[in-house]
Amino acid sequence: MKIVEKLRKITQDKLLHFISNAIIAWAISFILMFFINPYISILCGFVLSSFIAWAKEYIWDLKMNKGVYNNKDILFGIIGAFLESLSLLLIV
Repeated sequence: MKIVEKLRKITQDKLLHFISNAIIAWAISFILMFFINPYISILCGFVLSSFIAWAKEYIWDLKMNKGVYNNKDILFGIIGAFLESLSLLLIV
């Protein structure tokens, strides 16, 4: 029961960060697989997606004052990128 309660507490904003970074990691990995080793492309997808999660929060939200800076948004973005990259590794 506790895990269900924790999942219900996740806000829509956090889910959007999770999903968007998972899609970014997948897209980068998928495109790079045509040109380089699949494992390296998955790593590049994860790293670039994680950087985008950090840059969106740090540069866009904090430095440019275009939104609200939140460390948990970065965390959910990185988790989304990681789980997508892990799923691609299992497929490859």
